[in-house]
Amino acid sequence: MRRLSNLDFGNISSTYALMRNNPREFYRSDIRLDENAVTQWIWYGLREAVELSIRHSAPVLAVE
Repeated sequence: MRRLSNLDFGNISSTYALMRNNPREFYRSDIRLDENAVTQWIWYGLREAVELSIRHSAPVLAVE
């Protein structure tokens, strides 16, 4: 999917990095996200969830 998409899913956007590393600065800024940026954010957020899940041998979503 990443290879076939034109959304550059392999790279982290600078706005995503700012949000993760400095949330206060991110919320103070006047950043506007377009549809492509939001899709990249969702993709990368899910990727981070999977990496964390694998690292801790825990499911991404546990439902009881």
